Amino acid sequence: MDLTIVTPVYNRRHVIRQTLDKSQQAVDSLKVQWVIVDDGSVDQSVEQIQKWLEANPGLPVVTIRQPNRGAAAARNAGLEKAEGRYILFLDSDDALLPGWLPKAVNHLDHSGDSDICYTGYRIVDDSGKVRRTSQAFTENQAIAGILSTWITHPDAILYRAALVEKISGFREDMPAMQDHEFTLRAFLAAKKTKRFRGYGVDIRESGTDRISVSRFTKPQPHILHFLEEAVALLKAHNRWESHQQYWQTRCESYIYQFLRSGLKNEAAKVAKIKKQHFGESRSEKLRLGIAGVLPAYLAAAWYRRSSGRLG
Repeated sequence: MDLTIVTPVYNRRHVIRQTLDKSQQAVDSLKVQWVIVDDGSVDQSVEQIQKWLEANPGLPVVTIRQPNRGAAAARNAGLEKAEGRYILFLDSDDALLPGWLPKAVNHLDHSGDSDICYTGYRIVDDSGKVRRTSQAFTENQAIAGILSTWITHPDAILYRAALVEKISGFREDMPAMQDHEFTLRAFLAAKKTKRFRGYGVDIRESGTDRISVSRFTKPQPHILHFLEEAVALLKAHNRWESHQQYWQTRCESYIYQFLRSGLKNEAAKVAKIKKQHFGESRSEKLRLGIAGVLPAYLAAAWYRRSSGRLG
């Protein structure tokens, strides 16, 4: 089996068949095993999956139903049934694009030291119209990209199965950002990685940007958890000294986002974690002090504009 695609599903009755149909066309002639994990859906997702199975007899498909335990647990359940040499995780509302997967599989087949292939992605609306695109970072900037922004979307990363087994899957104790932590852990453990230019998946976004809506409108302790875990991972792989500046960039980004949303206590918590590893200069203390007394929008603007200007 060339490839196992693991798809966790939770209440996606309106899009799951479209995801599976488009993605099945994109895998071309590869021998693909599908592992579809329904994570306690309460809509008609299961019925839609069954209709897809009936319309595609003979495909090697494993379906799993389990109580709702979250994305990490669903992906791990799928990994237990995976038989492919390579693993790809596909969200249930996205769709693979043709072209890159056969090239990525061929590269891994003929490269004994590459453990990961990855590419860029497109953001589409509910009608399928492309709203924006994102090319993936180059190989020598991959870890920096994961730390400071995001290397690429998780759906556009192909892993050697042996690597996934080595790093023991997803962290089920993290309520969110498990995919981000998993990606960092995998790239740190990989011997080599290979980027392909272009786009490998369409990411569906409905309405307002989901990150700004869901992540920065209420306290998010998992962000603090991820920042601390990232430091531990970097130090364990002897990469802290060379990459701490990118981790610092991520901290400052979170401080800005929390200030922008009026969550000054959350911004202060991130600043405290940052202080533990970098100390706190007089200028940084001044930046946060002024931001703390300004209205939310002005606080965020001040924090961003004052970066590097105070000495």
